[in-house]
Amino acid sequence: FEPGMRIQVYGLTARPDLNGLCGQLVAWDETEKRWRVRMDDGSGKMFKPCSLREEETVNSSVCSAHAESVVAPTENLKELAPSSRVRIVGLKAQPQLNGQLG
Repeated sequence: FEPGMRIQVYGLTARPDLNGLCGQLVAWDETEKRWRVRMDDGSGKMFKPCSLREEETVNSSVCSAHAESVVAPTENLKELAPSSRVRIVGLKAQPQLNGQLG
């Protein structure tokens, strides 16, 4: 990782609502052993490196529009076409899967 890199949050269990969100690395905080991240919504957060991965360039528009693109499981299911890319969100039983793409 390096400052300026686009990242995606994943694997959080305490805050699974953040999984799948994206932002940009600002700086490494040596004291906290965490990256300072400017999230796409403008907020600032800190994450351990194990909770970050490089944003997939093919999905950058999905990341930046994540909040607007979440569809409840029973809503608009007819709109998904075969081969559609989807992101898992809102799982409570297995929150580690939130943010995964398929």
